[in-house]
This record gives sequence, structure tokens and C-alpha cells, in this order.
Amino acid sequence: MVHKASKTGDAKFRPEKFLASVYNAAGLFDNELSVWQNASKKCKSSYLVWTQLTDTLIKLERYEEARQVFDDIHTKQLDWPEAIWEAWVSFEHAHGSVDDVEAAMDKIEKAQYQTYSRRAKEAERAAYQAMQTAAEAHSNVPVVPGSEATQDDVAMNVDVQAPERGKKRGAEEEPPSEGHKKARFEQKTPPLRRDRENSTVFVAELPTGVTEDELKDLFKDCGSVREVKITQLPGELVATVEFFQRDSVPAALTKDKKRLRDQEVAVHLAWRSTLYVTNFPESADDPYMRNLFGKYGVIFDVRWPSKKFKTTRRFCYIQYTSPNSAERALELHGRELEPNLPLNVYLSNPERKKERTDQDANEREVYVAGLSKYTTKADLEKLFSTYGKLKEVRIATEPDGLAKGYAFIEYEEAKDAQTALAANNYELKKRRIAVTLSDSRVRARHRSEIGLSRVAEIRSRSVRVRNLPPATQEGLLQQVLEKIAPVRRVEVFVDKQEAVVELETPAEAGKLLLRTEAVVFNGHTLELTEEGRDGSSTRASAPPPKAGGLFVPRRAAVSRPRAGLGHARAAVASKSTTQDRGAASQASSSKAASGKGQDDFRKMLG
Repeated sequence: MVHKASKTGDAKFRPEKFLASVYNAAGLFDNELSVWQNASKKCKSSYLVWTQLTDTLIKLERYEEARQVFDDIHTKQLDWPEAIWEAWVSFEHAHGSVDDVEAAMDKIEKAQYQTYSRRAKEAERAAYQAMQTAAEAHSNVPVVPGSEATQDDVAMNVDVQAPERGKKRGAEEEPPSEGHKKARFEQKTPPLRRDRENSTVFVAELPTGVTEDELKDLFKDCGSVREVKITQLPGELVATVEFFQRDSVPAALTKDKKRLRDQEVAVHLAWRSTLYVTNFPESADDPYMRNLFGKYGVIFDVRWPSKKFKTTRRFCYIQYTSPNSAERALELHGRELEPNLPLNVYLSNPERKKERTDQDANEREVYVAGLSKYTTKADLEKLFSTYGKLKEVRIATEPDGLAKGYAFIEYEEAKDAQTALAANNYELKKRRIAVTLSDSRVRARHRSEIGLSRVAEIRSRSVRVRNLPPATQEGLLQQVLEKIAPVRRVEVFVDKQEAVVELETPAEAGKLLLRTEAVVFNGHTLELTEEGRDGSSTRASAPPPKAGGLFVPRRAAVSRPRAGLGHARAAVASKSTTQDRGAASQASSSKAASGKGQDDFRKMLG
């Protein structure tokens, strides 16, 4: 009836609440439940209707139905999903088991990750649209000739009474002039994020001894320079110049063939001389890639990705000093460095960044656990291909070829990975499997096999590395250490020139700490220490002893008088009194320690 009168209905569901209360008073509980079931079909995004429905089911002691409703709606786009999540946890604490509580919290954690990611993308999209709207409005504002008056054209009128402050503008007040509007729109909206690839130019063929100030002076009329990096290569001096705005790059490209210290310099887009390389052998490291691509030209830099969030990442960026070298190196595309492993080489065009990177790999990949040891790759492909197009299936195996019990399934589209979560608790080879999104940043809450908590267990197999060279790449450091011991994760702290290295086992961490041969990385001898609780070495030197050598009690102040039944609380002494008492007590203690003897104690006892 309510929805016949209005399509939207009452946002607070007052008619439904009144009708449900009438049914409840009459003992018609099924009719009361049907009121909220019908309302949930009409208003699927309102948290109020779902909480009323679950409350009614709980009141009728239909707990399984209430649990099913929570399970069905916890991932929906509701107007306030946090209320549903909190109600679900409270319900499981009151009517569920420990397993039910943990299962609910795990599902809520996944739903929170998806919801917060969606909100962040929507906020970013809205900010970008607002920036475009402001730019379009600025371009459409007409410029009125003579509207920009100078200070000399306007006489100062000191007789006019100043308007009162703090009151709303009157309706008769004239709108602001067009000149004010124009000035307001001249302030550009700051960019959403640092666009390094689109805002950087590469400068080659520089004269010897050129400075950052000279380069900034060369590009000063192009825009605001954010950062200049000069690098000395064998036989050549090059630099990268990054601007605050990508609009400055076209003007910067006009500096190509300009003279600096009577020598022509070459200026080009940084990404035109940069290659994106992937699908190379797992054993390939920095020297291997430099040797493979070095024959096509002078390599400026090789950037490796960090593996602290995803250990399966295998790609790198190779930047030459000239675009011609990068174009010649494209002939390596499709070459098989190993059987059935064709190398992929592309120009690192930032416009195709989403197509060529794995930045959303966590959203496209699912983690499967609880597999039978007889499960094969074909079994997983048959099951998970029903949810969407597969990109890759990786199953961990033992040396005898049997499955270890877990696998990773990567889809072409993120929505297919979300759909594949429906395979959770599916029976495969007489085993119930667990399917979750493959996000390595989500840590399981459990204790390890050696009885330690997860944090303590990770710390037991971690090593802190000091004396790192500036701007250390995590991928390069991991490559060097992997030649000594198996490494799980590396996290570099650039400001401290330190890193924390997580190894496979505590035994491997111990071997690395006891290593007698020095570990050298880019000319720096690394210092290896045991990782402590506070992020520092646990083996610290003892503090120096305090002067005087006497035992100093922890509480030198006078003890506080007892209070409570049978005791009267004494007034708090003033600060000066307390200090006097403390000084007197300390003086008497030192006197007793130096001058008292057996005879003095006999006199005290009478």
C-alpha cells in the first residue's frame, strides 16, 4: 500500500513498523515477518529494512535463516554496510559458536576490503570529474574588456561605511563581477597523484660538469621543475628532469638540440627510451638483463619491482639513453629464452599501463587451499574455468609431483575472480576447498608450527640490514641475498638506509647472521643484525653504570598512605614538602650508610 502511494516509500519505514507491531501484538508472527520480507524486496539497499528483518528472525529463534540473510547481504552495496557487519558479529557472539564467529569475521574482512576499495575509486573518479568541470567552466568564462581595474584607476573612498561582518549577504546585493570569477578559476586544481612517467623528460649528451641549477635554468620557462637527477654513465653524462605538471613536457621537448655550454643536448620523453619486459626466466637477475639488452645501446637504469606484497611479480623496466636503442631492442620480443617461454618486450607507454602491469593482480587472482594431494592442474582448470576466462593456474607441488595443498588461479577480469569465490567449500577429490582473494597483505590470525604468534615467528626469521647505498631498490637487494639464502620478502627504509629481510626459516636467518664472508651490495659492505621487537637489533650493548655505585631504589619518594575502610586518606603534601622529605631521607640514608655502627643501634634499642 505504501509503495502504491509513493514509489520510494518512507525512508524510515514507519508504516511498516506500525503494521509489524500490530501483528506482533495480535500474535501473528508470520505476518510480521512477511512485512519485512516484502519491504526488503522493495528497498534492497537500505540497512534499516535488513536489520528489522534479521531482528524479527532472531526474535522468532530462526537463527539459521538469520545467519543466511547476513551471509547474503554482507557484500551488497548498502547505504550503511558497517551497521550490518556489526549486527552480524553481535548475532554470532550471542547465538553462534566460535567457528561461526571466526567465519563471520573473515567474510566481513573481505567485504570491508572490497567496499573501501570501491569507495576510494569512486572518490578519485569524482575528484577527477570535478577537476574537469572546473577546467571547462574556466574555459567558458568570457573575458570582459576593461574589467581588470588597477589600483590607480579606483579612488579610495573613506567616507563609505564598511559593511557589517558576520551577517548573511542581503538579497539585494549585487553578484560578483566577471573579473572575480576569472581570478577564481585561474587557481588550478592540484593533480590527484604524482604522474612521474608523463611528467619526466630525459636529457642526454650533456657537457661534463653540468649542474642541477644549469638544467633548471634551461627548463625554467617550461614549468615548475620538481626534481633533477644527474647520472654519470661510462663515457656519457645524462639526467632526468621531472615537472610538477605534465603540461610542461611539450614545452620541454622544444629544448632538444639547444646548446648548453656550447654543446647540443638531446631531450626526449623518458618513456620513449624505456622498455617494459616480462615473462623472462625466474633465474634472470640484474646482470643477466643488462647483458641481454646491453648490446642495443647504453642502459641508463634497470628498475625491478618490489615483491613484499606479491612474490610472483616478474617484470622490470629497462631504460636506455636514447629512444633508438629502445626501438632496436624490441626485436627481442617473442624470443624464447627457455622452451615455451617467449619474452615480452614493449615500449613503456604510460597510456597502456593498466594493460601491461599487474597492479590489479590481487583483484584478479584467487587463492585455493585445502586441496587433496592428488589434485592436478587440469582439475583446477576444469572447475574454475566455469567462472570466467583463466589467465594462469599455478599449483604448488612436492618433489614427487603431488600437490602441496594450495594453488593460485588468475583470471583475465577481476569480476570473474569475485564470481569464483562461490567455489568456497566446494568438494574436490573428497576434500572441501577454501577459496579467497589472493591478497598477501591480509595475514592469517594463527600460531605457527613452532608455537609462536605470527609476528614473533616472522621476527625469528628476519634480519635487519644496515649501511645500504642511497636509493636502494628492493628487487635488486633481494636478488643479491637470494644467492646466499632463500628470501621471502624485503622491505627497504630509504630514509634510514636500512632494510628488513624475511627469510624462509629461522635456521636460514641464523646462517646468514653467522656468515663470516662480507656481503657487498653496490660497493657497500652490508651490516647484518638480528631483528628486534622495536625494529632494531636485539643485541644491544649494556647501558653504562650510574655514578656513585650505590643501589638506588625505584621509588625514592615517600610511600602513599593507605586509604579505604578503616584508614583515613591524608592530605597530599605540597611539592616543596615532598622535596624536603626526599632530600632529608636521602641525607639520612647516606649518613646511616657511612657513620652508623653496632653501638648506635644498641642505643636506639635502649
